[in-house]
Amino acid sequence: MPDGTSLTVGQIAGRCGLSSPGSLSSAFLAHVGVRPSAYRNISSTGGQSGVCPGPTPPS
Repeated sequence: MPDGTSLTVGQIAGRCGLSSPGSLSSAFLAHVGVRPSAYRNISSTGGQSGVCPGPTPPS
């Protein structure tokens, strides 16, 4: 999900070819570890607070 976008989750879902905002929310949660709304809140406060870590580098 782009930081700072004014698009709704439904609009982003449509642009990604998903059938509903719930589909995007579920996929986002599975891949990022938090729901899109939580990610936006974390991003808007300027930090990840350890809730949304990046990918683990390969060993």
